[in-house]
Amino acid sequence: ISERIILLILPLACNDAAELLHKVVLALDRPAAYLKVVVKAHPMADRDRLLGALGWRTLPVFMEWAEGDMKDWLPRAACVVSAASAALLESVIAGVAVVAVGSESALDLNPLSWWEGKYPIFSSCYTTVEIRAAMEFWFALPDTDKCILLSAARKELGLSFIPWNEKMVAGLFMPPRLNIQRDMPLMQFS
Repeated sequence: ISERIILLILPLACNDAAELLHKVVLALDRPAAYLKVVVKAHPMADRDRLLGALGWRTLPVFMEWAEGDMKDWLPRAACVVSAASAALLESVIAGVAVVAVGSESALDLNPLSWWEGKYPIFSSCYTTVEIRAAMEFWFALPDTDKCILLSAARKELGLSFIPWNEKMVAGLFMPPRLNIQRDMPLMQFS
């Protein structure tokens, strides 16, 4: 069996990142030898502070820090695990399986929840059992089926984003044009 990488993408806020990291460590309990978990901290995050918040000095032995950009890791990842963030959207658009982990201690806005009716696997996972089950779902799914599901999801997500154009940008930054006659009374009473 070839190496399988789970890319764990952490948010900037230390408490949120610590909650996510702790949940994933508990969910994986005893990961298979062929499984590798690569932890991508937010570029502005303080890794030592994060580890300290968990009472750790280092990551567990089955985890390592990801160096570089997300764009370097997405093609290598078999699955992305992240909290509610744009990283989930970016991962699906890149054709990578995702596990959305919900927060029990902070605002939880899973950007994929708009599509969970059609793609239940996009629902937020709150417990370690749910997180593990979602990861196992993706690893058990035959590659062909995974490609079909992610391709359909990527297409659907793509329809939800409108490309920027000059008219859209102007509409955001220019005041609306109102056709008001200066001598026209605001209200007329009869």
